[in-house]
Amino acid sequence: MEKLLSHFLGSGVPVSEVSPIVEAFKYRKFTKGEYFTEEGKTSKYLAFITKDLFQYFYIRDGKEITTYVSGENTFLASVSSFFK
Repeated sequence: MEKLLSHFLGSGVPVSEVSPIVEAFKYRKFTKGEYFTEEGKTSKYLAFITKDLFQYFYIRDGKEITTYVSGENTFLASVSSFFK
């Protein structure tokens, strides 16, 4: 959670407001091949990536199409899942 705390403090969020935000997050480790959200399901979470990368992709005609990649110290969400 230190990276998340540093991110908010470095972005100018006042110290008094950082604690409630950081406390709303829970640490979860994903293994390679595990999905943050799945096709046809509405995402329930917002994540902060502390290590490695997350790939946004879909399958078309049996081929994996990458649309975006998120890296360390960035947020991860599937906003498009709310519009289905």
